[in-house]
Amino acid sequence: MARTFDATPFEKLRLPTEEEYKKIAKGLGLSTEQNSALQHRVSIIVDECKRYHAGPLKRPDKEDLRDKANTIHRLLKKVEKEIKHAQSLVDEIVPLHGSGAIGRLVSFETIATINKARKRTDEAAPNDWTNVDLAVRPALEKLEAQENLLSEIRGAELEAITTLQLESHLSQSKMIFDHQHRASLLLHIVSEMKDQFDFWLQEQNAEKDTGGRPFNLVRRHFIDSLACDARHILGQPLIKSGGGAFLKLCNEVFNACGVETDSLESAIRNHLKVPSVWKKVSEYNGIVA
Repeated sequence: MARTFDATPFEKLRLPTEEEYKKIAKGLGLSTEQNSALQHRVSIIVDECKRYHAGPLKRPDKEDLRDKANTIHRLLKKVEKEIKHAQSLVDEIVPLHGSGAIGRLVSFETIATINKARKRTDEAAPNDWTNVDLAVRPALEKLEAQENLLSEIRGAELEAITTLQLESHLSQSKMIFDHQHRASLLLHIVSEMKDQFDFWLQEQNAEKDTGGRPFNLVRRHFIDSLACDARHILGQPLIKSGGGAFLKLCNEVFNACGVETDSLESAIRNHLKVPSVWKKVSEYNGIVA
C-alpha cells in the first residue's frame, strides 16, 4: 500500500514552554547564549512547519516534481562540464555591454570562497590572486571614516556600517573579478544550483514511496535544522553519526514539541549520511573536509 501524506505530525506540533526550555538547557548544560540560539532555531522550525501545513492542500505530484528536478539537474551538470572543459575560452566570453554584471550579483563572501578554492587547486600560480582578492578590511575602514565625518557634520549619532553599504562599495572590485575570472564565477554559481537540485533529489530518494508508514516531514526538518545550528546550540560542531549530545538535544526538543522520537538515533544517522545533507551541515558547522 502506498504512503499518503500524514498531517498528524503537523497537528501535534507546538512550541516548548519557558519551563521546558529551562529544563532542556539545564539537562544539556547550555549557556544563556546557547539556550537563546536553541529557542530562536526551534521557533523558526515550528513556524516553517506550520506555514507549510497551512499551504494549499493540493500539492504537486511527486513524480512530476522528480522528473522536473532530474531534468534541471541533468542540464546543470552538462553546463558545469562544458565550462570546466573550456575555462580559458569561457573567461573570454564577456560582452561589452554587461561586463561584470554577474560579479555584481554575488556577495563578497562568494568571491572570497571562489578565491580560496582556486588558491587550493592552482598552486602553480599563487601570486595570480593578489590582484583579485577583495580588500574588505580597507573598504570597511574607509566607510567607517566616511560615516564618522558625516555624523560629525550632521551632529548625529554614528551608525554601524551595513552589509549593503559594504557590498555597494565593493561592487567595482566584484565586477573586475567577473571580467578576469568569469569561468570560475560561473562554475561556482552552477555548482551551487546543481547541488540544490541534487540535495532535493537525494532527500526524495531517501523517502521514496515503498509503502508502509507515511514519511515524517516534521521530524526530518527538525533533525536537518538543528544539525545545521548544532555548533551555536551545543558549542561544538556535529559529528557525522550525530553523536550523544546531538541525540540528547533532539530527544529533549522533540518531546517538548510533540515530535515522534521512535528510532531517533537511526533517523539522525540515516539523514546525516546522505552526502549532500552532510555537505550542507558541514558548511554550517564550519567543518573542514
